[in-house]
Amino acid sequence: MSRPTVTISKTRFQSGLHCARRLWLDSYHRELAASMDRASRVRLAAGHRIGKLAQELWPGGQLVEIAAARHARAVARTLELLEDPEVPAVFEAAFEGDGVRVRADAVVRVDDGFELYEVKSSSRLKAEHLTDVAVQIHAMESQGVEVVRAFLVHLDNGYLWDGCAIDPHRLFVAEEVTESMAEARARVVGELPRLREALARTSEPDVPIGRHCRRPYPCPYMKHCWRDAPDHPVSELPRAREELLSAFARDGIDDLRRVDPERYDLNALQRTTVQAAVSGVPVVRVRALRRALARLRYPITFLDFETFNPALPIYPGTRPHQVIPFQWSAHVLEEDGSLGHREFLWTETGDPRAAFVGGLAEALPDQGSIVVYSDYERQRLADLARLLPEEASPLLSRFQQRSFDLLEVVRESVYHPEFHGSFSLKRVLPALVPGSGYEGLVIAGGQDAGAAYAQLIDPRSDPETRAGLEDALRAYCEADTRAEHELLQALRAIAYPASDEAS
Repeated sequence: MSRPTVTISKTRFQSGLHCARRLWLDSYHRELAASMDRASRVRLAAGHRIGKLAQELWPGGQLVEIAAARHARAVARTLELLEDPEVPAVFEAAFEGDGVRVRADAVVRVDDGFELYEVKSSSRLKAEHLTDVAVQIHAMESQGVEVVRAFLVHLDNGYLWDGCAIDPHRLFVAEEVTESMAEARARVVGELPRLREALARTSEPDVPIGRHCRRPYPCPYMKHCWRDAPDHPVSELPRAREELLSAFARDGIDDLRRVDPERYDLNALQRTTVQAAVSGVPVVRVRALRRALARLRYPITFLDFETFNPALPIYPGTRPHQVIPFQWSAHVLEEDGSLGHREFLWTETGDPRAAFVGGLAEALPDQGSIVVYSDYERQRLADLARLLPEEASPLLSRFQQRSFDLLEVVRESVYHPEFHGSFSLKRVLPALVPGSGYEGLVIAGGQDAGAAYAQLIDPRSDPETRAGLEDALRAYCEADTRAEHELLQALRAIAYPASDEAS
């Protein structure tokens, strides 16, 4: 049985291109989607502001201020504006053709017809942007509006903001994509029958779960689609090539516990992952772990940074999407076992980086190991050393001489089946330290922390909201360095079990 085909919007087309099941769920069962998280809401708000700024590129342009629910009326208004030679550009222009409905960011009148401009908040052109533009051209030209040229407008990450009003002519780069449209348009035409077939179904399409569920962002329907997934799906195999995953699919293998390591070309980490999934017990390279732990020196400082990268620069001298550190946490473990905590969170107005560096330089002990989880902190200190060479370069030097990366240690020495192919701290810690972790925290991860900080410093946020966000940020960053300490203790227990110490 089938149902009448619904109109395909630009958003639905992109969803269907990624996954037919997501298209179907978007169209008929939105209630199954997870709520939009804080980071997504912040990105969406930034996208709206960027779209408004882009409209300043075409003075005198007219906005189609008609809601999406009244699409037919918006189409009529768009055509009316396009027929008026006094209107240089139409924003949020509405079109519908061949069963596809779209809203175009800007349709600009030129001597030989109309140009289409699609505005993105990213700082570079991405492959998926081309089909985004192509589906708009398909709807427009199916309706009889010819597009003579097409452009992708994105942020210029070379634009250094001077603190004055943002200049849209310097903020944006317009890349012409007209020559890419023939191939992209052909793909749109070729995909539409498949998407219409999916939409005509009375039950959701049977699309296998896999890495596409998390890329480029986690799908809001993961909880629904993964409800019957095996405990160790093959998609969690680290660094697996698409050819290997295709081979598993061809052989009907969806569970790592059914993978024969001798039949497939697996690297050492992949073999370890399969071994742990099959056995259900961790794989430990004790000698490598002991060698690594022997490098530690007291006092041991556990360090973590939080950052955000606003799409639009908010501090003079910064660029779009530039990473700005605003918070650090440091737990310091003394040789007698005592554990102290120091922290920094910038809540004042203005650029936080100088105060960030000054506070950290003062707080770090003069000796001992500095424990981090990944290379992220070194990268940020290197950025700061370029900006503030006198203040941050000595700090970077101290860090490089004494840093100890727990992530490298775990990757080289331990794999637990509950890692599920990931070495993120939030996956590793609860596997090696049961009962610990981040449960109950208001902020759930680094991206969420960055989004929370953007809200904290937003002048439109009320004092109560700011106070709550400040508390949540302090709790989250403190939890990260406490987690590093707990993980180190767990690794020591694995390397030197009580029975070994007794003997």
